[in-house]
Amino acid sequence: MLAVDPAAATHRPISDFALGLNDHDPVLSRAALADDLVVRDHRPAGLGLLEGAEVYLASLAALWRLWPDDHLRRGFVIAQDLYGAVTAGSSGGTLPEGGTYERLIVIVYIVAGGRITRMEFFEPEDVDAALARFAELRPRASTSGSADRNGAGGPP
Repeated sequence: MLAVDPAAATHRPISDFALGLNDHDPVLSRAALADDLVVRDHRPAGLGLLEGAEVYLASLAALWRLWPDDHLRRGFVIAQDLYGAVTAGSSGGTLPEGGTYERLIVIVYIVAGGRITRMEFFEPEDVDAALARFAELRPRASTSGSADRNGAGGPP
C-alpha cells in the first residue's frame, strides 16, 4: 500500500491557484477557489475584505489589465497543516511606465473540500500575526455538527 501525504490535499489547490494566477488564467484560478471564498487583506494598501470567488477574480482581472506580466513568486512554506498553509513570497512585474516592482507578501490559505475557502494577506514583518491568524482559523470539532462558512474557527 502506498503512503498518502495528507498535506497533499491542502497543497494541490494552493499550487493550482498559483499556476492559474501566474498564467493569468481565470478558469484554472477559479477551479481552486470555493464559491464562498473570503479574502481579507491586512496590508495598509490592500484589498480590504472581499467575499466570493467571483468578486476576488474580478479584482485579479483588474490587476492583470494594469500589470499584464504580474506574477507570484512562491518563496517558502512557513507553516502547514491539514487545513491550510502560511506561505511567504512576492508578486512582481513591470510597471506600465517602465521599471520593475516587487511586493513581498505572507499569505494564509485555508482549504476545505479540496478548495481554498479563505486567503488572508499580511506584510512580511507581520508574520507573527499571520501565524496567529492561521492558528485561530484551525477547524474546531463541533458537537452540534455545524460550522461557520469557512469550516474554521475565528471570525469571518
